[in-house]
Amino acid sequence: PSPSPTSRDFLPAHVSSIPTTLAFDGELVSNPANPPAFFSQGIMLTDLTPGLGKTITFQVKVEECPPLGDISITNTGFAKGDNVAEISDTAKATIQVHKPTFSF
Repeated sequence: PSPSPTSRDFLPAHVSSIPTTLAFDGELVSNPANPPAFFSQGIMLTDLTPGLGKTITFQVKVEECPPLGDISITNTGFAKGDNVAEISDTAKATIQVHKPTFSF
């Protein structure tokens, strides 16, 4: 196994993590902190075998009222190990923010 492999993900503006949805290889992380360490300083990955990967999934919710219109949100995750350069991957989503309407 790679010594001290770690992964981290800093969430972009306008979203926050839903703590109970963080999972590694389909297994929910038990008793996640709010926010989990994964979203701040990163976490050490255990049982990582060279040539194989880990799947990290989580859900986010829109926070803070973003400006009206189409908002592009780019999220970047990072992974590194001792004597291994850090790598990253991104995911992009577009949300549409509309002016609320009320009727009485």
